Amino acid sequence: MLRYFVHGERNFHTHPDPGGRRFNWEIFVLFDGHCWPVEPGGARIGGSKTNFWICRPNFDYYWHGPNQVCRRATLHFSDIPEVVEKAIPEDGALCATLTAEELAAAARIANEIAPHFLAPTKISPLVFERGLIDLCMLAMKPFASERMESLDNSPYNRIERATAFYLQNIRRNPKVDEVARAVNLSTSHLRRLFYLVREETPHRYFHSLRMKRAADHLASTEDTLAQVAGLYGFSDATDLCRAFRSFYNVSPHVWRKNIAVHHQSLGDWRMSRYAAVWRDRGDGRDEEKPARRRRAGRDRAGAKTRRGRQG
Repeated sequence: MLRYFVHGERNFHTHPDPGGRRFNWEIFVLFDGHCWPVEPGGARIGGSKTNFWICRPNFDYYWHGPNQVCRRATLHFSDIPEVVEKAIPEDGALCATLTAEELAAAARIANEIAPHFLAPTKISPLVFERGLIDLCMLAMKPFASERMESLDNSPYNRIERATAFYLQNIRRNPKVDEVARAVNLSTSHLRRLFYLVREETPHRYFHSLRMKRAADHLASTEDTLAQVAGLYGFSDATDLCRAFRSFYNVSPHVWRKNIAVHHQSLGDWRMSRYAAVWRDRGDGRDEEKPARRRRAGRDRAGAKTRRGRQG
């Protein structure tokens, strides 16, 4: 699910990034100019020619650059494909250097996503997912020649079947042994497959799926915590809050208010049912009318004040 999107110009020197831990996966494409992510200790993430980053959630960093404008696209997703996640260091980011042709392709992806984020339609989630896959394909080009075993009846396929059963019954939060029986495996065999493929227990993986689905629901609806708890197998809102804080290190209320990165006031926030989107003032056509309306409002307010004084 796409939770945040911005495409435009920014000077990270005059308008610094507050930084901190993002709640989502961040994909950042640098089209023109210079900027880079920096860890709290001052270490730069990526080389001087890096222009594409995928950063993990809860990874502490901020964006920095010289006193000049750069053009970039920033997208925050609640989840990314597993094969990409495994390619990213546990405490860092996946860095890449895109060619001019690949940057042009990334720009087309951003331009296609923008209108759907501002005015979503029924196909918008598909556009977002296609954009995510296409951007990940650009990042994963160094791995294109690596071989993997056939998926027919492979551990991957069996785990996918188990995952599908769990998601279909997520409202009941089925136990691991029930999931194993549903896919004709013993509980111990299912655990071995999960350790082999995902290097974690099925219980931990299913719990992370449940938390991510609950977080997506909180981001895209105004349902109460009690309603969300009932949809994802929690006994009540208190149970959801306890699990959410343990998983995300923040309460659902705080998380819901901070799913988008906060920027200083450079332009207008536009809201969609997915999240908040930032439109830079570099696009004169987008900002001219709102700015004119604000000036007109101030003029009307001034005129009323003057009439009141004259009266």
